[in-house]
Amino acid sequence: MVAHIETLSGMEVSAVADMDVNRAAEILKAVGMEASRMVLLESGIKVNNANTDSDIIKIAGQDRSITKQKISDAINEGKIIVTDNIGELTGIKELDVVFDSTGNPEAGAQISFSAISNRKHMVTFNVEADTTIGPLLKKMADNAGIVYTVAAGDEPTIVPKAGLVSEVVTYGKRT
Repeated sequence: MVAHIETLSGMEVSAVADMDVNRAAEILKAVGMEASRMVLLESGIKVNNANTDSDIIKIAGQDRSITKQKISDAINEGKIIVTDNIGELTGIKELDVVFDSTGNPEAGAQISFSAISNRKHMVTFNVEADTTIGPLLKKMADNAGIVYTVAAGDEPTIVPKAGLVSEVVTYGKRT
């Protein structure tokens, strides 16, 4: 999704949240993001040193005095925030839309609630969360004057239909 968004006119990835910021950074690099654009924000006491890329800026939880303004400044400088705490992102004024592709109903509900509460448009690939509290989230979004929508694309059967690959060897769902 990140690689595709970067190719769209008028859209750019400004932040990514994942439980493992180092894994997220590696994925971003694999899709062509420059390490020098990344700012890793980890909520733990120190950033896991598994990522040894010296171009990536690393800021650890209790070792940092990071503020929303500093995050905003980094985004305005073209940096990509990579964090393990979605709550740090949903209140940032530079972010317009939040995407959820966790597939976890509880996480999806929390992400959507936080985004909508902060007046961010919400796009979810998380049908598990949508089937449980989607109508409530939609009503909240409507009341806030923003969009809450469900998108297709995380299911393996969507990939061939979207023209993303020329041949599918196998696909399935592990749930």
